[in-house]
Amino acid sequence: MQLGSAVKAVGMQWIWIPLPSAGPPPPTSDYRLGAALMQVSSLLRDGCHVLVHCSAGIHRTGMFAYALLRFTGMTSEDAALSLERLNAVMATEAGDHRLAWGDRIYATWRG
Repeated sequence: MQLGSAVKAVGMQWIWIPLPSAGPPPPTSDYRLGAALMQVSSLLRDGCHVLVHCSAGIHRTGMFAYALLRFTGMTSEDAALSLERLNAVMATEAGDHRLAWGDRIYATWRG
């Protein structure tokens, strides 16, 4: 992956978390995605900066960012408000079904 190589070349850490579609991932992906969310939330707790992005930066980005905020310990209300402050379009377009996925995977891993 060219982007990953470029990121590493400037001394940053690259974590590739494939989400093949804009819809919520199936439960069969919960272990892999929960582990990734744990890893990234740990980086945030350690004071690292994190960039989350996908091809359009709306649906998957909003879904993953919301789940990540939940993994950092935010309530669902605070995570939704933070997502709105980060990017209103992303927050709206993420949709309730993607936020519900974030709540479900959070409850599975951290609940």
